[in-house]
Amino acid sequence: MFPPFPEGSRVIFYGDSITRLGGGVLRVAAQYRALFPKRDVRFVNAGISGGGLPDAALYFDGWIAPFMPTHVVLAFGVNDANAIARGRLDEPKAESARVGAALATFRERYAALIGRVEALGATAILRAITPFDNTVRKDDGAVPPDSFKADLYRRVADEIRTLAAGRRLPCIDDWARMSSLLASGEDDFMPDRVHPVEHGQWRLAENLLAAQGLPITPFRSREETAEAAGLAEWDERSQRVANILSAERTFVHDETLDVPSRMAKVRAWLDANENAPGVQPVLIRFARDYLRDKPWEDDLRVSIATFTEWQHFHI
Repeated sequence: MFPPFPEGSRVIFYGDSITRLGGGVLRVAAQYRALFPKRDVRFVNAGISGGGLPDAALYFDGWIAPFMPTHVVLAFGVNDANAIARGRLDEPKAESARVGAALATFRERYAALIGRVEALGATAILRAITPFDNTVRKDDGAVPPDSFKADLYRRVADEIRTLAAGRRLPCIDDWARMSSLLASGEDDFMPDRVHPVEHGQWRLAENLLAAQGLPITPFRSREETAEAAGLAEWDERSQRVANILSAERTFVHDETLDVPSRMAKVRAWLDANENAPGVQPVLIRFARDYLRDKPWEDDLRVSIATFTEWQHFHI
C-alpha cells in the first residue's frame, strides 16, 4: 500500500504498449477526478510500443524529465522478457546461464532507471509486469501457449518485486492480480496473450487504485469513462502524444536528428510500406499520425500535461 497522490502531483506513466493503450491510465485519471474533484493531480501517458529498458533510458531526458514529475509509474519488462525469450538455446546448462545473465542485465538497467527518476526528485512506483496468458481456452490459434515464456514473465515480475522491496519503493503487483484472474477463468487478454483488452485495462487501474486504498467504479467502456469524467479531449490527445513517442521508437531510432529529418525518415518508410503486403496496420497508423502530429508536439504535450493548464510544464 502507498498513499494517494497528494495535491500538486504530476504523475507520469512510463511503460510499454500496455501503458500506451491508455485505458488504464484514463481510468485512474477519471477516478481521481471523481474522488478528489478539488485536488490538483495531473497524469501523463508516456507509453512506448515495443519499448523495453534500453528505450526507457534513451527517451528519458526528452520525454520524462521535461514534465518535472513528482511520481513516475514504471511499467517496463514485457518486451525485455520477449527479447530474452527470442534467444533461447537447446542446451539446458547454457540456456540457464544465458537467462541468468540476461536477468542480471535487466536488474542493472532497471536500477539505473530508478536512479534517474530519483535524481529528478520524483518517486518511482514499480509495476510487476502482467503475465503471459498461458491458458489453453483461447481457440483462435493466434499465439499458442508457451510455458517457457510464461515462466520468464514470472521471473521478470519477481525481479521487479525484489528491486522494489530492496529500495523500499511502492510496487503494484499486476502479475499476481492478473494471474489470479486468469486462474479464476476471467479472460482479460487479447489473442496475442500479452495485451489486456479494455476490461483488463480496467483491472490494471483497479489494481493501482487498490494499492492506494481507493475504489474504482464498475467497468464501462473507454468512451463512457472519458465522457463521464470530462476527459474525452485529454484522452484523445494523450493517445496522440503516446503515438508520437512510439513512432519515434519504431521508425527513427535517433534522438540527435532534427524534426524535419525525423519526419523525412518516417515519410520515406510510409512511402515504401503503406501498400506493401503483410505490414501491420498499427505501424501504418503510427506513421500517418506522426506526420500529422509531430509539428504540433509541444502543444500536444502541454495539453495532456494539464487538464487545463500546468504552470510548471516546460520543454
